[in-house]
Amino acid sequence: FDYISWLIKQYIELGIIKDLAEVKKDISKVTAKQVQALAEQIFKYEKLNLAVIGPYKDLTYFNKMIKQIKL
Repeated sequence: FDYISWLIKQYIELGIIKDLAEVKKDISKVTAKQVQALAEQIFKYEKLNLAVIGPYKDLTYFNKMIKQIKL
C-alpha cells in the first residue's frame, strides 16, 4: 500500500484529499441495507451467467443448484 500514491490518486480523480481516518469513518457509516440495495442494482438475474467446465454427462446437479438461487 503506497499511501502517497493513494493521496495523489484521490486528488486527481476527486479533487479532494481525505486522510485514512476520514475514509475509515466514511466506510463505517455504510449500512448493510445500503450494501444490499446496491447489490440488487448491480446483480440482475437476467444478466447472470454460469460456466460449468468439465466433462459432465448429467447436468441435473447444476440445474438443481440454479433453481435454488433466490434473486
